[in-house]
Amino acid sequence: MDKMERVEFLRPGWFGVDCPADTRRVEFDLRNQGVLQRRLPVGALFLGDSITHYWEIESYFACRTGLLLNRGIGGDRTEFCLRRLEADAIQLRPVITFLMIGINNSWDLAYDDWRRLPGQPMDKVLEQAEKDIRAMAQKFSDAGLRLVLCSVLPTCMYFTREDPQRREYTVKLNRKIQEIAGEFGFSYLDYHSAMVQADGLTAMEDYFFDGIHPNVFGYQVMAKRLLEQFPEVGLESMEDHLKHGR
Repeated sequence: MDKMERVEFLRPGWFGVDCPADTRRVEFDLRNQGVLQRRLPVGALFLGDSITHYWEIESYFACRTGLLLNRGIGGDRTEFCLRRLEADAIQLRPVITFLMIGINNSWDLAYDDWRRLPGQPMDKVLEQAEKDIRAMAQKFSDAGLRLVLCSVLPTCMYFTREDPQRREYTVKLNRKIQEIAGEFGFSYLDYHSAMVQADGLTAMEDYFFDGIHPNVFGYQVMAKRLLEQFPEVGLESMEDHLKHGR
């Protein structure tokens, strides 16, 4: 029996700290190997945290240009998304990538009840998130790949003390994300304005399951906005796909 030729692929390994990104590392390594070994084209890739992780992408979209992949990890932060970026996105060479990351950095704003320490200053939290997202944009630019930088979503977590700060943080971070997109010539996808109340800060409760994660109605809003802004990338709604029997 001839020896099977194996395609070499990137594996970022364990990050060595207590981080959610490690919980799906083996899963994604195996999934990535399956795509690369069989040389399958990737049409659209969604990368991010739990908001992406919990989005049943395949039930909202069909993709005509290749595979439709979800590389979201619940609890992921910008610094860990950056470290797994080449393995979970760039080496797969997607036609287009939708990146939404940064909301979990806002937990650093919270008072630490256990250690009785104040949260980090907002400027410091924003600086770290901006630095990491800019580095991710640079990697996509260097690789010659198309990236869409998505806004983080508004929140209405009334049960947390720091939610007023978090809402302010999302608005400020989204400005930074939009600026970064412009710097690199990438597109910016604004979900925030479609899901926020008249104050421009607080999420519309009807669109959210728990004040931070979208429910089906929230995801429908997001899918509609994405398809309206990017009609040319080979994505269509699953409803249209099934209706036309493609």
